[in-house]
This record gives sequence, structure tokens and C-alpha cells, in this order.
Amino acid sequence: MAISYDQTEEGAPARVVVKLPANVKAGSEFAESGHAYEREIRFYREVAPQVLPWVPSVEQQLKMLSLTPAVIRTAWPLFLETFGDSLPPDGRALGERIIKRLEGILAAFVKVKHTLVHFDYRADNLFIDDLTRKAPIVVIDWQLAMWALGAYDVARLAGGSIPPGERGGHHEEIVECWHEGLMAGGVTDYSRDEAWHDYRLSAILATLNPVLFHYMFKTGGARGTALGSAMTERLFCDLVECGAEAVVP
Repeated sequence: MAISYDQTEEGAPARVVVKLPANVKAGSEFAESGHAYEREIRFYREVAPQVLPWVPSVEQQLKMLSLTPAVIRTAWPLFLETFGDSLPPDGRALGERIIKRLEGILAAFVKVKHTLVHFDYRADNLFIDDLTRKAPIVVIDWQLAMWALGAYDVARLAGGSIPPGERGGHHEEIVECWHEGLMAGGVTDYSRDEAWHDYRLSAILATLNPVLFHYMFKTGGARGTALGSAMTERLFCDLVECGAEAVVP
């Protein structure tokens, strides 16, 4: 939005992006229960190359987001009833196998190497500017920032924001590009095979978003249904295409 000032101030922006609290009760209650707004503000104010004790651990985050076997298994039948038609071939069978092995999957996600993760890394939360600039992309919406598996952000973006027809066949290329970036940035002792395993594991976790989507927020109407269907199709297609079944315990 454009803004004006009551006095001249050199360097003041002419436009700003304003983010307001959720106006849906379920959304605001969810944000408050996990201190989402506080975490987002503190991320922008305090994130630096140092330990940040206010960032939740992966165990705390999974609990706050209701990513527990009991809740997920309760939500699964409703998910199938609402979005089952959006599942790709083999998607339902793989989903059923994952539901039966949730304890091992979540335990594996907790045990791996952790870094600072956005956890909602998707196209909606990226502002893309002039690609000729040194930093052309600005990432917003840090209210779920946590310590977790870095590959999750990669899988969330590639699986949830790229239509299957455009992403198909490029999974290894995506992981390779990410891994090369890590190595160039100074990361050591993290092999390409580990990165590929972690991407597959993260793809499994990412599919839990549409499974819990309708159950937690009771999102209705044409827009909510369309969003849930798109999430289901994209994330479950990614799950099948990348061979995530290989890492299911």
C-alpha cells in the first residue's frame, strides 16, 4: 500500500506491505496457541548467526501443529472424503502405508540434522523482484520458523508450488541444485545421498498439510476446496514421483 508522511524523512519508503492478524477465528486461535505472531516479529528483529532459544525445536513444533499420529489418523478419513478424488494414481495406497507408520516417520524426522527452517516455504510467501539484483527474492511469513530438517523447505516449495506437469522428472535436479548451494555456502559432512533421502522424508511430512487442512480449520466454500484439492494433487504427486516410499520405515 502507498503511504504518506506528515513531515519529510529522507529514505522513508513510499510503499509498504502490511500483514494483519487472521480474521478467521480458527486461524487466530491457531496462531495464538503457537505464539506464531510473536515468533514472526522476533524472527525479523533478532535472527542472526547465533543460537536463538525462542525458536521451537522440531518436537515442540510438531506438537503445536497437531502433527501427531492420533490427530493425523483421525483426520485421514475426512481428508479422503473431501479430497480423495484429487489423489494421483497410487497416492491413496502410499498414503495408507504412511498412516500406518507415522510413529517411525515422525521419529526419523526428529532425529536428523537440524537447521533454521521456514516451514511454510511456498510461492505465496515469496516476493520476487528484479532477477538481476543480488537478492531478488524476499521471504515473508516467518511465523512457523523452527529448528528442523532443511530439506523440508525444499520439498514444501517444489512439491506444493510447482504443478506436477512442470516438476515431473526434475526432482533429482532440484535436490542437486540445493545440495550444491549448501556446499558452496560452506556446509560440510552432508552427502548428496543424505540430501536425497532427506528430501523424500520431507515430502512425506509435507503431504500432512492437506490431510490436516480441512480437519483443523474447517475451511469451506469454493476457495477452500480448490486450495485443498491443489495441495493434495501437487504434494501427493511429488510423493509418488520422487520415490518417497523407499524411506518409509
